[in-house]
Amino acid sequence: MNEIDTDDDPGRSRYKSNRSLIRGLQILRVLNESEDGRATPSQIAARSGIHRTTVCRILDTLEREGYVARSLADHSFFPTVRTSQLNAAVTDEVRAYAAAAPVLLALQAKVTWPTDLCFPRGDAMIIRETTHRTSTLSFHRSMAGRTIPMLHTAAGRAYFAFESREAQREILDKLAQRSAPEDQALLRDAGRLRELLEKVRANGYATNDGEWIMDKKVGAIALPVFSRKRVLGSLNIIFLRNVVPVEEALQRYVQPVRDAAGAIERAMLAQQAGDYRINPIDPIDPIDPIQPGS
Repeated sequence: MNEIDTDDDPGRSRYKSNRSLIRGLQILRVLNESEDGRATPSQIAARSGIHRTTVCRILDTLEREGYVARSLADHSFFPTVRTSQLNAAVTDEVRAYAAAAPVLLALQAKVTWPTDLCFPRGDAMIIRETTHRTSTLSFHRSMAGRTIPMLHTAAGRAYFAFESREAQREILDKLAQRSAPEDQALLRDAGRLRELLEKVRANGYATNDGEWIMDKKVGAIALPVFSRKRVLGSLNIIFLRNVVPVEEALQRYVQPVRDAAGAIERAMLAQQAGDYRINPIDPIDPIDPIQPGS
């Protein structure tokens, strides 16, 4: 049986590699990188190292499924529109999400406290990847897919402060239509909001020192995640304020979170260049998280 029970180890695959699928992907990659986007079975075999008979068998399957087509002129193969459609859903957010897991696990090894990778959804943020489930200091296990406020969380502020003026206005217009008292109070105080955003931009990070009324025991620090100079989302670290004061957390955790955000950004650039290997942040000695009760 190929299945491996790794529920407690998210860094491991639950299944052995599918050799046929790997070879099929290799063949598509060879076609994609070939001159004029086409190649004969013999050329594919030479470039991929896969036996020509195996190449022909896989090409036959790909042709029947509509992912490649055969040229009548020289019997070479080329990818079809159906293959190109596989890339249609690959956005920068998807690239960041794909790169995040090993980076966040490496970050957790340093800081222990849980971290979240968040992206905007309308006038809020959504947690797309998280180490809450694996962190020994997590106090909320089910966080993936949860939405959190834009203006009252570190994750939201780190994203919002670096967005364009136009995008900021659209978000504020949506928030103005809602009845949340905490939003209305901040929206009515334009000077306070402007000062908050200027501080985030100047520091390069955002904080939440118990300002979210739904979780006042929590403190957080977040940094923006960029894609080609455009803010894409944010990466945060969550901790208990009665265990680690925000001032101390800033000294201990800003740089590790900044390194992790940079690793995700570099991985996205590498993916765009065709390198899908994920290199997490360089390992360093773990930071003592200050255990509760100490």
